[in-house]
Amino acid sequence: MNWDKDVIGFDVETSGERHEYALQPWRVPSAWITVAAFTRGATSTGVIRPSQNLLRRTFEKVIEQDLFVCGWNITFDCSWLISSGLEDVAFKLNWLDSMLL
Repeated sequence: MNWDKDVIGFDVETSGERHEYALQPWRVPSAWITVAAFTRGATSTGVIRPSQNLLRRTFEKVIEQDLFVCGWNITFDCSWLISSGLEDVAFKLNWLDSMLL
């Protein structure tokens, strides 16, 4: 593992037609990402109801720059990318889970 890589922070917040769906990514389209948040250095950006296209373009840039994607319980966030049709992108990313560090 190359520890010299730069890091981008990532987090999703979710909702659904029923309250419990927010924790169940397999419920798409009855559940959805309400906010995607990104942090790199001192810059933070939050996107309300991000489109699949926006997430794909963002993470393709992350892959091109060979960054680590860091979050808390990142398995949850990654599972939402997969259920949103971005499995190919999710499996190319370098994930770091702060919960496990």
